[in-house]
Amino acid sequence: MINMTLQNNNHKRSLVYVIEESEIRLVIWGLLNIYSELSFTEIAQKLGKSKSTLFPHIKELIDAGLIQVSKEKKVRGSILAKYYSIAPDALEKVILKEVDFSKGINEKISRNIMNASKSKLNYSKNILEIGIKFWETLEKLESSSRSREIIENLPTIKSADEIKYGRFNHTRFFLTEDQYRRWLELYFDLAIKFDLEISKEHAKNPNEDRPYYFFAFILPIKYYIESLGTEIL
Repeated sequence: MINMTLQNNNHKRSLVYVIEESEIRLVIWGLLNIYSELSFTEIAQKLGKSKSTLFPHIKELIDAGLIQVSKEKKVRGSILAKYYSIAPDALEKVILKEVDFSKGINEKISRNIMNASKSKLNYSKNILEIGIKFWETLEKLESSSRSREIIENLPTIKSADEIKYGRFNHTRFFLTEDQYRRWLELYFDLAIKFDLEISKEHAKNPNEDRPYYFFAFILPIKYYIESLGTEIL
């Protein structure tokens, strides 16, 4: 089981919470996952924030072992510009790995599943909120030609067009028991093969930009509601 806590001044904090609790740290983490390496100046420019505002957030991510100084480069005289990237083992620290259920679920496993599942959903929720803000901002644009231009260049639409998908599609959200089990079979078969492929590709090209955020999970929403009822509604 992955240890998902950070010991800091005798206070345990979830490593994912270090990212989640601050919108600035979430975006810094996201930028470094997308661009793989950025200088302090580049991060400040992309966020429109001062370096003094960003410094404590970058320091906390470094102290948590989630990002690292990847290199230092002379910019003028003896002044060094620091570049940052995701730490090599960062994803191992924030992602729950395999759990052995063969001997049942004890209290420790139960607690780890709770923490990891909540963190995974919270992290994805924050990423989704960036997407929601994008569309809300687009709705407010006064120029219809500007919004049309942005939509026409939307990567998901352009990519779909390139592989001959001629329509904009939203997958159905609620599944029957049979559909869920069929989805699991298809998903895990694909996921295992694809995970092996992208792991090899990331090892060969660690500095390649990653402009897409992918997530896939199914929520047993009926069970959530029936188990706790009005407590979660």
